[in-house]
Amino acid sequence: MTFSARDSPIGMELQAFALGNQGFRVSKMILTFAALFRPHGLPPIYAYWDRLRAAYRRGKQTANLFSVRYDEYLEAPVEALRQALRLPPS
Repeated sequence: MTFSARDSPIGMELQAFALGNQGFRVSKMILTFAALFRPHGLPPIYAYWDRLRAAYRRGKQTANLFSVRYDEYLEAPVEALRQALRLPPS
């Protein structure tokens, strides 16, 4: 997955969510290296730290994303899937 400098904080939020939800060690590594080396013109981590913390917490609160049978929700409204995953609003 590649991001432009403008999208990089969004990619870091995705990594923080994955870390909270799945505990992926690679997400922790990506966040650490992004904070240290600031690739792709990434702004300093303190500029979007609150967003990362919120994404991590949303990931922790959400049900395991791998445990859901998404084919059962193809015809359902998005809100039904959000409730099944216990996904808080962003």
